[in-house]
Amino acid sequence: MTDSRRKGKDGELELAKLIRDQFGVDARRGQQFAGGPDSPDLVTDFDALHIECKRLKRCGVYKYMDQSRDDSAALQIPTVWLRADGEEWLTIIPTVLLEEFCRHFIKVIDDAKVV
Repeated sequence: MTDSRRKGKDGELELAKLIRDQFGVDARRGQQFAGGPDSPDLVTDFDALHIECKRLKRCGVYKYMDQSRDDSAALQIPTVWLRADGEEWLTIIPTVLLEEFCRHFIKVIDDAKVV
């Protein structure tokens, strides 16, 4: 197995464990063949998600997350929202805070609908 394949496999196993531990749902490596809707990197109980797992030596987005953490107030969830020219917006949230983010996000949207 090449280093990149082993690193990919290790990343997928690490992420599957994180998802199981963090959210209490089943998560395992998917079929690794051609890519596409029938071959996500991880298969989970989150049926509506297609999970593409990337584990990198370096990734510039961490400096943006560090800035968000440094600038956020004590009870705020640090997030990074980014867009490259000509691309769609992406949102980055620390996985350990994802459930809290979702609860807050849904509450704010629901409260806005009541007004």
